[in-house]
Amino acid sequence: MRRALEQTPPDTRTFSKEAKNYINLLRTHIEKENNILFPFGDSFLSEEEQNELFTRFEVHEEQVIGRGKHEELHARLERWAVKYL
Repeated sequence: MRRALEQTPPDTRTFSKEAKNYINLLRTHIEKENNILFPFGDSFLSEEEQNELFTRFEVHEEQVIGRGKHEELHARLERWAVKYL
Protein backbone atom coordinates (compact mmCIF):
# COMPACT_ATOMS: atom_id res chain seq x y z
CA MET A 1 0.00 0.00 0.00
CA ARG A 2 2.83 2.37 0.88
CA ARG A 3 4.55 1.86 -2.46
CA ALA A 4 1.29 2.52 -4.29
CA LEU A 5 0.88 5.82 -2.43
CA GLU A 6 4.51 6.82 -3.05
CA GLN A 7 3.94 6.76 -6.81
CA THR A 8 3.36 10.01 -8.65
CA PRO A 9 0.45 10.09 -9.11
CA PRO A 10 -0.55 7.57 -6.44
CA ASP A 11 -1.49 4.17 -7.85
CA THR A 12 -4.99 4.04 -6.40
CA ARG A 13 -5.92 0.79 -8.15
CA THR A 14 -2.99 -1.10 -6.57
CA PHE A 15 -3.60 0.58 -3.23
CA SER A 16 -7.24 -0.52 -3.26
CA LYS A 17 -6.33 -4.10 -4.19
CA GLU A 18 -3.66 -4.34 -1.48
CA ALA A 19 -5.93 -2.70 1.11
CA LYS A 20 -8.60 -5.32 0.42
CA ASN A 21 -5.97 -8.06 0.77
CA TYR A 22 -4.91 -6.57 4.10
CA ILE A 23 -8.51 -6.42 5.28
CA ASN A 24 -8.93 -10.11 4.47
CA LEU A 25 -5.69 -10.95 6.29
CA LEU A 26 -6.84 -9.08 9.40
CA ARG A 27 -10.29 -10.66 9.33
CA THR A 28 -8.78 -14.14 9.08
CA HIS A 29 -6.36 -13.35 11.90
CA ILE A 30 -9.09 -12.00 14.17
CA GLU A 31 -11.34 -14.97 13.40
CA LYS A 32 -8.57 -17.37 14.44
CA GLU A 33 -7.97 -15.40 17.63
CA ASN A 34 -11.67 -15.32 18.52
CA ASN A 35 -12.46 -18.94 17.63
CA ILE A 36 -9.24 -20.80 18.45
CA LEU A 37 -6.65 -18.89 20.47
CA PHE A 38 -8.86 -17.07 22.99
CA PRO A 39 -11.10 -20.08 23.78
CA PHE A 40 -7.98 -22.21 24.20
CA GLY A 41 -6.47 -19.65 26.58
CA ASP A 42 -9.76 -19.33 28.44
CA SER A 43 -9.73 -23.05 29.19
CA PHE A 44 -6.58 -22.54 31.29
CA LEU A 45 -7.80 -19.57 33.34
CA SER A 46 -10.14 -19.70 36.31
CA GLU A 47 -13.00 -17.22 36.59
CA GLU A 48 -10.97 -15.33 39.20
CA GLU A 49 -7.96 -15.13 36.85
CA GLN A 50 -10.25 -14.01 34.01
CA ASN A 51 -11.63 -11.21 36.17
CA GLU A 52 -8.13 -10.13 37.24
CA LEU A 53 -7.00 -10.05 33.61
CA PHE A 54 -10.05 -8.00 32.62
CA THR A 55 -9.36 -5.53 35.45
CA ARG A 56 -5.73 -5.17 34.40
CA PHE A 57 -6.72 -4.54 30.79
CA GLU A 58 -9.15 -1.84 31.93
CA VAL A 59 -6.44 -0.15 34.06
CA HIS A 60 -3.93 -0.35 31.20
CA GLU A 61 -6.41 1.13 28.76
CA GLU A 62 -7.17 4.05 31.05
CA GLN A 63 -3.59 4.77 32.15
CA VAL A 64 -1.68 4.08 28.94
CA ILE A 65 -4.08 4.41 26.05
CA GLY A 66 -6.29 7.07 27.59
CA ARG A 67 -9.85 7.31 28.82
CA GLY A 68 -12.37 7.16 25.99
CA LYS A 69 -9.76 6.30 23.34
CA HIS A 70 -11.17 2.81 22.77
CA GLU A 71 -14.62 4.23 22.08
CA GLU A 72 -13.12 6.96 19.88
CA LEU A 73 -11.33 4.37 17.74
CA HIS A 74 -14.49 2.27 17.36
CA ALA A 75 -16.44 5.37 16.31
CA ARG A 76 -13.76 6.13 13.72
CA LEU A 77 -13.98 2.59 12.35
CA GLU A 78 -17.75 2.90 12.05
CA ARG A 79 -17.41 6.18 10.13
CA TRP A 80 -14.84 4.60 7.81
CA ALA A 81 -17.08 1.58 7.22
CA VAL A 82 -19.93 3.85 6.15
CA LYS A 83 -17.64 5.93 3.96
CA TYR A 84 -15.46 3.24 2.37
CA LEU A 85 -17.31 -0.09 2.45
